[in-house]
Amino acid sequence: MPITIGGGLPFCGRPLTSSEWELIQELTRDFSGLALTELAGTLCELLDWKRPNGGLKSRECYLFLLSLRSRGWLPWLPKPRPRTRILTAQRSMHEASRKRR
Repeated sequence: MPITIGGGLPFCGRPLTSSEWELIQELTRDFSGLALTELAGTLCELLDWKRPNGGLKSRECYLFLLSLRSRGWLPWLPKPRPRTRILTAQRSMHEASRKRR
């Protein structure tokens, strides 16, 4: 039976079942030390949340988890970690300086 979370927050347009919500709570609480991207991918695999082409809905799940966290329903989730990107030119310079050593 579908459940309504705080005014109805569906995942990709469909309501969650109580067992899905319980799994989300359990997994995110037990593994709250993992990155949100890892939690999202794992949930998609366990709940079989896939796109028509068979790919996991990891990005959608990541955003869903952020939404649940911001609404206070999963307060134990960590804040998203900022991504660090090394520009290609910086990477090339870094690799070149390492080779000179």
